[in-house]
Amino acid sequence: MSDTVGTICAAVIASALTLFGALHLQNQQIGVAQQAKFLDGAQATAQETSKLLADGYRELGKLREEAEGKSSKEFMSGPEENYEKFYQGWRQHLIENQFKVIRYFGKDTADMLMHLDEIDISPVNNLDSPNPCSAPGDKDSGDMHKIAVQLSCYIRFSTIKFDRMEGESETDHVANTIHRQSEIENSVRALMENYEINYVIILRKMDSRLTELGMSKVTVVQH
Repeated sequence: MSDTVGTICAAVIASALTLFGALHLQNQQIGVAQQAKFLDGAQATAQETSKLLADGYRELGKLREEAEGKSSKEFMSGPEENYEKFYQGWRQHLIENQFKVIRYFGKDTADMLMHLDEIDISPVNNLDSPNPCSAPGDKDSGDMHKIAVQLSCYIRFSTIKFDRMEGESETDHVANTIHRQSEIENSVRALMENYEINYVIILRKMDSRLTELGMSKVTVVQH
């Protein structure tokens, strides 16, 4: 009787262990599948983000080139109108992409692209201001969207002819106009460089995160 009970117990234990092992293996497989799915999503988001930033840089560069030699009226009815059509779609895609960036790469990375709580705040956009085209929102919360908004603003102002101020001589007016135009062009150049630098920083940050998630990297061995 005891031998029979022992045999039955052993069989039950063996079955239980087999079942536990199978469940454990299944859970592992589910975990691996979920990790792979998460990694695929992160990689796709990184690629989409890179494309969005590259598209923005290309269109801003194009806007800058097309502004040269044009009057304000010519600029607004041509290059600026075309850019605004691009910008509206680009901004919408950037907003939609933000939620995926937060999910896969964290809010700190997403904030480098756009501060969602500040997207409805416009820049000063006023040449009479001490800082025309100043960044909207908190001065310490810079992001790629703000750089793009500032850039298009400064490019637009670069086509405007400044009115002669009361009491200003013609010579002084010409000199002041050249000085202000030079300041605007310097701002445009600095912002373009800033956009490019931050673009690289964001891509490196995403690449580092993908590596943490388990994405393989090719290691070049120096001989």
